[in-house]
Amino acid sequence: MIGGGIENNVPLIAEFMPARWGYEGVIVDTYVNNEYGKKFYNLEKKESVCSYKQSYHIPLLKELLNECKDAKTNSFGIKTVLVIKNLEIIKNEIVKENKINKAVRFPSPERISMENFNIALSNEIETYFENLNSFYSITFVGISLQKEVIYVEMDNKNPEILRVLRSNYYNNNLNEILTNSMLKKKLIVLANNTVMQKINPIYLLPAKTKFITLWTHFYAPKKYLFGKLIDTFWFNVMVLWAYSIILFIFLYFNILKQTMSIVTLMKTFLKSKN
Repeated sequence: MIGGGIENNVPLIAEFMPARWGYEGVIVDTYVNNEYGKKFYNLEKKESVCSYKQSYHIPLLKELLNECKDAKTNSFGIKTVLVIKNLEIIKNEIVKENKINKAVRFPSPERISMENFNIALSNEIETYFENLNSFYSITFVGISLQKEVIYVEMDNKNPEILRVLRSNYYNNNLNEILTNSMLKKKLIVLANNTVMQKINPIYLLPAKTKFITLWTHFYAPKKYLFGKLIDTFWFNVMVLWAYSIILFIFLYFNILKQTMSIVTLMKTFLKSKN
């Protein structure tokens, strides 16, 4: 799922800075909705999911499972704590995967626990990970073929189209910023025993909610507004309008001055009591 902020979100103090909303809205819209992005963004988003799962997410879960198998020989002390924590992470991630992946499913992930962990369950989880990896590998190949078809069609029309598109609308520096490609830690384990993706935020949708996703990861391409996904640009424009209206109310009714006067009176009263 990034002082004073939530671990997977923008620092809390930055949420109250209008510049943060303006900057994010413009930079995300520039990347997603230019002429190059209109043709390839959705495919690259799917590629990003497959690549992340294969390269980082599934390998991490396999590593946690192997640690459980190695530690199970010792049924007390720190190794028991390790197994409990690792299995909780594995279970939580499988539950999340089951919600979004209807093709490869793990039956009854709530079975995954220290008490139920044995060779049979371990093998079942391992087989699931292998099937999941194969699914994303095949999906990635299919998406790459779709991109190749678009490349060929563009090349048949005009061999220069793709080069011009990339030259005019694709920026390597911007891509590096919006994908966090230079981060050493591509994912992290949170305190609630779930895994949070750190790379490719521009391709990552926020967690679904029926309300408003004010606090989500930076550079999210879309955000939820009462259960509906809308482009980050327009979401952030609405936030800026809300800031402007609130500021107008504060200035029109002189709320800030009145608040400061009340605070001063309270301080004076407390001093007189002492």
